[in-house]
Amino acid sequence: MTPTPMSIVRFAADILDFKLHPKQADILDAIYRDGIRTAVLRLGRRSGKGRMMAVIAAYEATVNASAHLAAVPHGEQVAIVVIATSQRQARVVHRYIASFLRRPALAGLIARETDDAIELTSGIVVTTLPCSAASGRGLGIAVLILDEAAWFQGIDGSPLDVGEIYRGLVPATAQFSERRVVIASTPRWQGDWFATLCARAATGDDDETRVWHFTTSEMNPAISAKFLEAEKARDPVTYRREYEATFESGISAALDADLVRAAVRNRGDLPPMPDTDFVLCADPAFTGDRFALIVGHRDRDERIVVDLVTA
Repeated sequence: MTPTPMSIVRFAADILDFKLHPKQADILDAIYRDGIRTAVLRLGRRSGKGRMMAVIAAYEATVNASAHLAAVPHGEQVAIVVIATSQRQARVVHRYIASFLRRPALAGLIARETDDAIELTSGIVVTTLPCSAASGRGLGIAVLILDEAAWFQGIDGSPLDVGEIYRGLVPATAQFSERRVVIASTPRWQGDWFATLCARAATGDDDETRVWHFTTSEMNPAISAKFLEAEKARDPVTYRREYEATFESGISAALDADLVRAAVRNRGDLPPMPDTDFVLCADPAFTGDRFALIVGHRDRDERIVVDLVTA
C-alpha cells in the first residue's frame, strides 16, 4: 500500500519551517486535496505569491519527486519550471526556493546549484527563467509555474503574448500523471489573456481547473489597514487593480472595456451605407502578433459610431 504523502501545509510548517498565512494555506491545501491540475490564483499585490510558488516548487521537487520520475525513462531529468516577469524577478523566486531546499531535512538532496537552477540527486531540476517565447522549451516539465503572468513583458518593455508561452509549455507536462500548472498574478487589463483564463476557469467546466480570487488584506494580514486606506485614497483605480485584484480597463483607455466588448461582432460583414465615409484603425498594442481592428463612422448627428471591433 502506497503511503499518503505529507500535505503541503504540513510540509511548509515542519520541513521548511515556514508559516503560511491562513488563506495561503487554504489555497495550497485545496490544490492538492482536490486534485487541481491547473490552478489560477488571482491575488492582490503583496499576497505572498512568490513564496507560495516557492513552497509548491520545493514540495513538488521532493515529496512528489518519485511520482514525476516514474513518468520518464530511467536517468532522464524532470523539470520544475518557474517563469517570472524578468531575470531579476526569476532570481528572487529562485532564492526563495533555494532557501527552502537548504533546510536541514532537504539540503542533502542538492547535487548542484547555479543562479538559475538547482539539480537534485534524484534527477529533478528546479529552473527559474525570465519570460520569453523560448523559455523552458525542450524540457520534460512536471510542474509549470507562471509568476505574475499578467505582467510578462519583453526586454523593450512591451507586453508579451503570455498565451504563446503557456501554449508552448503546457504540452511538455502531458506525460506526467501528477502534473501541475500554477498561474499566479495580480490582474492587469480587462480582456487580456489572464482575464480570459480566470473567466474560463470560473465556469467550472473542467473539474481539474480552478480559480481563486482574494484581495491583499485577505491574503496577507501583515499588511496594515492604514497603509491600504492610504493607497486607496491616493489612487482608487490603481488600488482596485493592485490590492483588490480587479480587472481595469486602464485610466488611459478612450472607451470603457465593457463598451468595447459590446461592439464586438462575430461576423465581419456589415450592410452597405451609401454616402458614408468609414475610418479603419489598426492597433498592435497588447495583442502579441495580432492587431486590434476598429471600423467607425460619423452619423448624421455627428456622433462617432463604432461599427466593428475585432482582431
